[in-house]
Amino acid sequence: MNLDRRTFLRATGVTMALPFLEALTPKCARAAAAGGVPRRMVCINTPLGVHPAYFFPEKAGRDYELSPYLEVLKDFRDDFTVVSGLSHPDVGPSHDSNQSYLTAAPHPERRAGFKNSISLDQFAAEHIYGQTRFATLTLSCEGAGLSWTKSGAPVPTEDWPSGVFAKLFLEGRPDVVEAQARRLADGQSVLDAVRDQAKKLGRNLGTGDRDKL
Repeated sequence: MNLDRRTFLRATGVTMALPFLEALTPKCARAAAAGGVPRRMVCINTPLGVHPAYFFPEKAGRDYELSPYLEVLKDFRDDFTVVSGLSHPDVGPSHDSNQSYLTAAPHPERRAGFKNSISLDQFAAEHIYGQTRFATLTLSCEGAGLSWTKSGAPVPTEDWPSGVFAKLFLEGRPDVVEAQARRLADGQSVLDAVRDQAKKLGRNLGTGDRDKL
């Protein structure tokens, strides 16, 4: 099935842009992308860390016994690798060390003279730019982020799930987008409004596109 690239799911007062689907791309583009879905990098910081004895396996190699923390991920054992022994020289254990998590910039505790550098996620984004709709998404639950530009400036974060959802999926006239934003702010689901139409569209899509939709 071939769809117009500007295809939307529509309901009363709701316009939702479709995610990137194979059916939206020309056949020649699909052939070029036959190598697979672009890989994603997800960087998550746990400010207070973890208890090493409960996180890192005691034995190296593929046959290690899962630690208590990793036990909850046992269904994905073949999809992750645990790496230990890493550290940032000249980055201490202070709360300010979060700033150097993805940059390794030294002495973040020296607030007045601290100079950060580009973070790992932004460096990667520069090299995969164009392979995905958004080169990078910087999210936070507390306002402060982990991402930094080449000049050492913090990258603004998106703190609200509804804001991330709107950025990814909501499109249309300004008044329509505003109405959708109010719906989200009121705790209503835009997905509910277009669910029936999404089901009908899904019948004409391939397996991969159906899963994404």
